[in-house]
Amino acid sequence: MQFVSGIVFVQYGKFFFRQASRKSQVAFRLGTIGILLHLAQVIVDMWPFVLTSVEKKTTTTLQSFFHSLQYYASGKMYTYFLYEALHICLAVGVIMVVQYHFFRLAYATDALSNKWTVPLGILCLGACVGGLGASFEFFRQFRQSGFDSATPLVIRGQLLTFYIMWLGCNGFTDGAITCSMVKALYNGRGFVKHKSLRTTLSRLLTVIINTFSLTYIAAMLSLIATILPHIIPNFSFKAEMMCQTAGFLLNGLLSRIYLISFCQFDEIYLVEKKITI
Repeated sequence: MQFVSGIVFVQYGKFFFRQASRKSQVAFRLGTIGILLHLAQVIVDMWPFVLTSVEKKTTTTLQSFFHSLQYYASGKMYTYFLYEALHICLAVGVIMVVQYHFFRLAYATDALSNKWTVPLGILCLGACVGGLGASFEFFRQFRQSGFDSATPLVIRGQLLTFYIMWLGCNGFTDGAITCSMVKALYNGRGFVKHKSLRTTLSRLLTVIINTFSLTYIAAMLSLIATILPHIIPNFSFKAEMMCQTAGFLLNGLLSRIYLISFCQFDEIYLVEKKITI
């Protein structure tokens, strides 16, 4: 995860210097908000490693929390309610920022018609509600269990509902955007006579496919890993914990994939060149 985050920060550095010479600051502001939210995610991830280098004289509540994060990665009995609450809440912010950026890009190129506005708006709202609801449920379970609880999390009830809503709405939103924009770009590229514009459209197509197809796959795999223990009878507890851990790790990749693609391309090329598909 930290390696992927390193790629995110490198891409943002390149993005920052590209934006310095441009008049529009909208993409720069959105990118900065997204990278700051991701920086907070990385800090949450890195705290356990910082703790291991500190001399341990007494066990504090904060240390117990850090240890719980390490247990999260080790697959042992752990408590990571607060960890997931923070991570999902930050991921909601990152994904909403990046999806808004790509929506602006899609409408600037007429790849999405007005009829898509309401369905995609509902899906985005559902993803936001699901993500914040799941974050709240994780925090509520943390308040009940505390830092020192050795009881592993079992996703049930409202938490399962919110988590499915979060992953499902994100996945379907990405799938819808991918299909509509790929169709629009393939239909429009033949009418573009200038080589530079064709190159720009090809870059845009590549970024869109990479972003939304990868996030769609990650969201769907995470969703499958989450619901699989609930649809297969006599599913072992150990296998359920493995599925949940895999689902959480895939969920953690979503914001990183979004930000890498965000920093590779922005809508300024299309707005300045006034491309109409």
